[in-house]
Amino acid sequence: MDPALYARVNNLQKGEMSDVFYDEERGGKKMYKVMIMKDRTNTHIADMVDDYVKVQSLALQKKKQETIAKWSREKIGDTYIKISNEFQKCTFEKNWTKEISN
Repeated sequence: MDPALYARVNNLQKGEMSDVFYDEERGGKKMYKVMIMKDRTNTHIADMVDDYVKVQSLALQKKKQETIAKWSREKIGDTYIKISNEFQKCTFEKNWTKEISN
């Protein structure tokens, strides 16, 4: 959990609400947030008996990300994508934009 978020929710009990706070997403989107503690699991070292579903979900999520990254690396070189003029100055996570050689 993000340390800043943890500091905001650490002392909340089930059903309690945090104070309103300002936040920004990585993309720059600005917002105000309120957090409600729906359920709480006390801090503990993860183990396969109590946390199997969470560990399985995290492992599956990581595998999906790795598969997409591998596919991107393989396809980016020979895939043509036309980008509208209004989006030409955007920065892309992957280098899908390529110069067309004449």
